[in-house]
Amino acid sequence: MKTRQDPSNKPYYKCLSCPRFRHTCAGLPTRDMTLLEWCELIRDVSDVFHLSNAYIAKEADVSIKTVDWIEAVKADHDIMRSTAIRIERVVLGP
Repeated sequence: MKTRQDPSNKPYYKCLSCPRFRHTCAGLPTRDMTLLEWCELIRDVSDVFHLSNAYIAKEADVSIKTVDWIEAVKADHDIMRSTAIRIERVVLGP
């Protein structure tokens, strides 16, 4: 079971409570984030919006193992940008 994190000290904290977030705005640009920061963002957004790893994996058409790795913030190897984009579309919206 995932443990909830406190994203209040993150730069995207205000985005999480914005009514436009995940509908018309995806928050801060992810292209400038390190892999570790990106994994934390995906984890925090999926926690706040109650998105399960299985749902993210199914909708993004990636393996559940990949999503589990991202949610655990284990940045020990890189991720393909095309995979990251598919996950972002599910978690962050358009």
